[in-house]
Amino acid sequence: MKPEIFCLINDFPLEDGIFRYMLSFAEPEKRERILRQRIKLNADSMLLGDMLAKFAVKKVFSVPVCRQKTTLGKYGKPYLAAYPDIHFSISHSDSLVICAVCDTPVGADVQKVCEYKPALAEHVCSGSELCEISGSVDKADTFCRLWAAKEAFVKMKGVGIGCDLKKINPKPDISLCIENYRICVCYEKG
Repeated sequence: MKPEIFCLINDFPLEDGIFRYMLSFAEPEKRERILRQRIKLNADSMLLGDMLAKFAVKKVFSVPVCRQKTTLGKYGKPYLAAYPDIHFSISHSDSLVICAVCDTPVGADVQKVCEYKPALAEHVCSGSELCEISGSVDKADTFCRLWAAKEAFVKMKGVGIGCDLKKINPKPDISLCIENYRICVCYEKG
């Protein structure tokens, strides 16, 4: 199956009562990570991403939320140990939260298009990617698309962002633009 993508926009901070109620559904490790966030928008987006993943898995695979016990892989990729054929990936940037679910490994990333930073591009992009950016009318958008594709790919592989990103030049299976956000999804074909 192709991945199904779920998105939500978090335009307003979650009210404290709603935040605490939703937090009660998060697993202890996730709850601790959310509560360590210093920026309210980040905490809200992490919590909404967790809830969105639970909803997506229930909707697509009919697994009740109470049976979705998340475990983290070696590099922090979440998975459902009791359901090895269910895969999901969560990402958030600013106020947009996404989750992709699939029956094969999947990685999703969203990036808000913002100011282009050449030094960052030189650190993570290959020579051909730098040429693509320099020839682009909208350098910020092109860089965000390339960055989102790289993150989606390493999330799909479950290897973490610590690898040499210059050597990764993935072509995302799904590439979307919603308002000023770039979304890329990579998945293993079954």
